[in-house]
Amino acid sequence: AGKSGTPSTRTAGVPFTVTARAVSSTSGTVVNSVLAASVTTSDPFDAEPAAKNLVAGVSTFSVSLRTAEPLPHSAVLTARSAGAFAGGGSTVPVIPAAFSKMQTLLPGEAPLPGSELGRTGEPDLQTVAKSFSITARAVDLYWNLVSGAPADTVAITQLTASSRTIPQAVTLSSGVAVFSPVYVYSTGIITATVRDLTNTSILENDSTTFFVFSVSVSSPFAVFAIPSGAFIPTLG
Repeated sequence: AGKSGTPSTRTAGVPFTVTARAVSSTSGTVVNSVLAASVTTSDPFDAEPAAKNLVAGVSTFSVSLRTAEPLPHSAVLTARSAGAFAGGGSTVPVIPAAFSKMQTLLPGEAPLPGSELGRTGEPDLQTVAKSFSITARAVDLYWNLVSGAPADTVAITQLTASSRTIPQAVTLSSGVAVFSPVYVYSTGIITATVRDLTNTSILENDSTTFFVFSVSVSSPFAVFAIPSGAFIPTLG
């Protein structure tokens, strides 16, 4: 492979230097090479550095990875050039940055660490007076779970429904807290806010907007009360 040692563990969001070399079949540096080279990564959410020409067969690049979940997590970095064969990449372990904010996830959503919003999926429709759960995660700036976060007390501090029942505050365990059961007794377009009560420097987080509707059945009819502005998916 023409190299020795093991790549150091990197922290999400912290830049580090990657060196690209033009090498011969015996792994010696080709000092007269001025090929344009680049470094690509397997992280779908990082900003990869621009290509540059080698100088005396070598160039350095600043790389900052964003995704560090699920743990243990690694990213593969590969130096490339249109004029040469891409050698084997380097596998770099990546860990989350410091616990800095909460993440609020609803049924139907899943984490998408490293991305701009940090989540994927559409929230499930909820029914008046039917229980559901809300999940809170301790995350870094890039939405990576910080499983080693302290056992802070966290709470749903706001649920924008005119009538609702919110569970009591809970303690983070391995960076996660689940609030259940949650009840909403009025139709509407709702958001939930989760806050760290122990450490007020941790940023609170609002959930995605979700819809609550009601159903009343009087044979042979079923009547649905849909909140104004809500959209309901249909089949067909």
